[in-house]
Amino acid sequence: MSLKISTEPKESRQLGMTIEVDQSRVDQELKKAARKLAGQLRIPGFRKGKAPYHVVVRHVGVGALFEEFVDDLGQEVYREAIEQESIDPFAVASLDNIEMEPLRYSLTIPLAPEVKLGDYRSVRVDEPEIEVDEEVVQARIDEVLERQADYQTVERAGEYGDLITIDVRAVVLDDEGNETDTIVLDETDWDVTPDEENPMEPAG
Repeated sequence: MSLKISTEPKESRQLGMTIEVDQSRVDQELKKAARKLAGQLRIPGFRKGKAPYHVVVRHVGVGALFEEFVDDLGQEVYREAIEQESIDPFAVASLDNIEMEPLRYSLTIPLAPEVKLGDYRSVRVDEPEIEVDEEVVQARIDEVLERQADYQTVERAGEYGDLITIDVRAVVLDDEGNETDTIVLDETDWDVTPDEENPMEPAG
């Protein structure tokens, strides 16, 4: 197994985790990083990509090799660790520290909140008695029926509440009572007030 994992509970439903990577796996990553850098750098006495590992290390330093893979490897071993330990993170883990020799990652993992239910089975709620007013119920039924009702054509005089279709012809009279095409209007000329006793007819 290439990972050594230890965990420690923390406050506020968090879990501390330390992941130590086996040295053989680290060596493989170091060599891959060295080959990558050898292909990018000009190292005296060698063609690009041909410098051996120890020469690349001497040229750039082992720290530069770690920088090439330590972040990606950290994400990789973190996924392996939570799967191996059957941990279900509640949110993204935070990286607290990285040690190079041996390669060790220290993280803090948020866990789901823990809810403890009380003795809810003993809780009793008295159901209030509901008095039904038949008149209120009937009024609501009548409202629904009225909203759903269709208009029907009737052979009688119009009544208040009817839907009426009318043709309107407006005639404008001058001060002498004669029809005229010349008018001057303001907002008060458009006020139509129904008769209080017979709202089907204009007031007056």
